Amino acid sequence: MAIRAVVFDLGGVLEQEMDAGVDSMWEARLGLKEGELVERFLASGLAADATLGKLTEQEWLEKIGALYRMKEQQVQEFVQDVFWEHYQLNGELASFFSSLRPQYKTAILSNAWPGARREKQRRFPFDEITDLIIYSYEVKAAKPEPSSTFPQTPLSFTLRANDSTCSPLRWCCSTTWNQL
Repeated sequence: MAIRAVVFDLGGVLEQEMDAGVDSMWEARLGLKEGELVERFLASGLAADATLGKLTEQEWLEKIGALYRMKEQQVQEFVQDVFWEHYQLNGELASFFSSLRPQYKTAILSNAWPGARREKQRRFPFDEITDLIIYSYEVKAAKPEPSSTFPQTPLSFTLRANDSTCSPLRWCCSTTWNQL
C-alpha cells in the first residue's frame, strides 16, 4: 500500500517542551508543594474535559482560576506561562514535514485545550506547513483511544490503532484524502 498521507503530532514532536522551571515558579507563587501544580490539575479532571472539548475556553479559564484560587488576570498569565509559552519549534522536523507537500497530504493531530489553535498559530505558522490541523477540543475526540474517530473534520478523518500500514507509528489515516 502506497503512503498517501503523513500525520504528525504537535507536543513532543513538532513542538518540544522547554524545561524553564515554569511549574516550580508557579508553585512558589501559589504556595504549593513541589509537584502539586500538575498533581492538582490532573486530579481535577480539567485536562480530560478540556481535551475532549467539554469546556469552552472561558469555562476552562474560570475552572483553572478556581482550582488555584487565582484572579482573572493571574489566570491569563498562568495559562500563557504554563500551557503556551514554554514550547519551542522543532525547526528541523517542521522543515522536513513541510517538504512532504505536495507529494503527500499532511495533517497535524493534537490533543489540546481550548484556545490552542489561536495560541499555537500565534507562535508558529503551522497552517503554512500542513494541509489540515485537527485539535481534539474542536472535534471532541482524543487520541490514542482505539475507538477515536474524528467525523467532524473536512476529511472524515479516522484513526485506527495497530493498523499494519502504520507500523511502527501505530496511528494512521484510514480514509482517502480526495477532498483536499
